[in-house]
Amino acid sequence: MGTFSSQCNEQFLAKADPGSHLAKEQEITFSEEEVTMSDQVTMVDIDTARGWIESGAAVVVDVREQHEYDAGHIKGAILLPLSTWDPHDIPEVPIGKHLLLHCRSASRCGAAAQNLVESGYQGQITRLAGGLLAWIAAGAPIEK
Repeated sequence: MGTFSSQCNEQFLAKADPGSHLAKEQEITFSEEEVTMSDQVTMVDIDTARGWIESGAAVVVDVREQHEYDAGHIKGAILLPLSTWDPHDIPEVPIGKHLLLHCRSASRCGAAAQNLVESGYQGQITRLAGGLLAWIAAGAPIEK
């Protein structure tokens, strides 16, 4: 990874976790525009997401880390950890299907969604409200 690319990635990761050492080192601040999500990003409840997944109508992307994924994940989820995030790795979403991003609690997937929008992604992006914690609390299945 080149210097410019590395710096951009560090800035993105610092924004994803404002309390991190990267954010503190780079003295990154957040404007109101950066915190506000685009109209192309919406939250979806567990029941709706589960229906999409069970009917094959969702492309599920898990932005947690490998060890979290290995401990339990939504069946069929594609692992794209936020720590190595590249918006160009997002799989193509067929017409009629939903891109569903999730993480542990719906925080990291927000950073990933924002980065997708900023990178020029044109499709609709949905985030799983409450993340995997809410998914498990609702009794929805996970696999290991």
